[in-house]
Amino acid sequence: MSHLESLIKEFGLSSKQLANYLSVDCSLVSKWKSGKRKISSEYGNKIAELFLQLDAKNKYVRINKICGFDISQDHVFEEQIQKLEYWILSNAPVLESNSIEHYLPAGTESGNFYAFYGEDGKRKAVNIFLEYILGCEEKTTLWLYGREDNKWFDDEDFIKSWQKKNIQIVQNNHNINVIHPIDRRLRQMAKSLFCWIPIHLVGDARAYYIPQYLTPDIKETIFLAEGKVVIIGISSDRYTKKSITYLTTNKAILQNCSDILQDIFSTSHNLFEHMGFEQDGKFFTQFRKIIADNNKVFYFSGAPILYMFSVDMLEKLLSVNDLTEDMRRKCQIVIGQTSEESLNSVNEKPFITYVIQIEQLRELLRMDSVMMRFLSHCVGFPVYAPKELFREMMRMAAEKFLISDRFEILLTDRTLIKSYEKVALCIKEKNMACIVGTQNHTEEGACALVTTEDFTIAALYHSCQQFVESHSPHRREKEVVYRELLRLIEEST
Repeated sequence: MSHLESLIKEFGLSSKQLANYLSVDCSLVSKWKSGKRKISSEYGNKIAELFLQLDAKNKYVRINKICGFDISQDHVFEEQIQKLEYWILSNAPVLESNSIEHYLPAGTESGNFYAFYGEDGKRKAVNIFLEYILGCEEKTTLWLYGREDNKWFDDEDFIKSWQKKNIQIVQNNHNINVIHPIDRRLRQMAKSLFCWIPIHLVGDARAYYIPQYLTPDIKETIFLAEGKVVIIGISSDRYTKKSITYLTTNKAILQNCSDILQDIFSTSHNLFEHMGFEQDGKFFTQFRKIIADNNKVFYFSGAPILYMFSVDMLEKLLSVNDLTEDMRRKCQIVIGQTSEESLNSVNEKPFITYVIQIEQLRELLRMDSVMMRFLSHCVGFPVYAPKELFREMMRMAAEKFLISDRFEILLTDRTLIKSYEKVALCIKEKNMACIVGTQNHTEEGACALVTTEDFTIAALYHSCQQFVESHSPHRREKEVVYRELLRLIEEST
């Protein structure tokens, strides 16, 4: 009995009723049931949606019983459809809960290995890999290592889906360890980092790099879910044949891949240091490197905050927060070194380019209370600015910018990457990079990433520079930016 036939029988549908629903000939449904014709993805999606709707009031008990895996009401409906569609399109018999075969496309031959061809094939293999992990209830550790060409990653729709699944994986308390290879061009390296940073910020996802610069003839990919499933790819720039990606659950191969990856990761270095609202001052020590020399700085955020305010204004900010004496003393030490006066005392001052995404600034200006993210990480606890004080700070920033030759502001309606709507980046040329993921209005997810790895900083800095230079010089003219800042502030009142 095919998977489709078992569903039709369970819900008491006739072939004619299903054919009418899909607007197809009844004979086609009969061929699907018998396995003589494969169900296309278009119809598989509609069939899955129909049976989910039929079983929704029953909390999918009947579907889960037949399929042998769990479709929860907590899952997004599109994910439920996709999961059931994979099962319907598969001709394999009903298997144990969350078997890898549930996620394989129709027509995939069973065996020790499943082969996927070309860039589309690799994307399919990765999707199956991630879907399978999302179906695992027990904590799983993922080890991801790849030196192959990343053309398979050049698909925006795939990246969005891939990123969403990985974020969900770490939020489900699984672990991800990934090596970011540093033997790629700057642009490729930056693209990989920009895709991964939001994942590194939300859960136990650790970034590593291999310090040696290597360009091997034979390049490999090993994506391992410990003890469960592995993706293996091997290719070479010398050959132009269509690449093949293998997926297997063979226990001996899983153990062999685990041994290989343990050896590779043992010689790798942490790429980012993860910092929350710790009280040890580590983040502040790194942050102070911004004014260590006159190398340029890019600051991407919703508002121009760094080194644009006087000690008096920062003291005013502290006065509206409920702080103990110890907290206030610590804040005063920090603001004394992050104020405009502190920057003025430096002989070789850095030039700071503030890149302000207009919609982010609008959102901040509408909030009743705004978390000052970088300052909060520097002092080790959340610091907030009420709406009116935040507007006052923005007016002061506009005035300082108008008369200063140390700052540049770019107001843009574009983003460096869409996932950065709630992330602030501070990149100092040849020195350091700080990425803060704290939400503007909550202490949840109070995580910062800091790196001093040269190649990573160069890749991020180059990407920021290219983004800024893609705008016309008119967008950075002082009078133009000043008037636009004031207009945005006034429109929010």
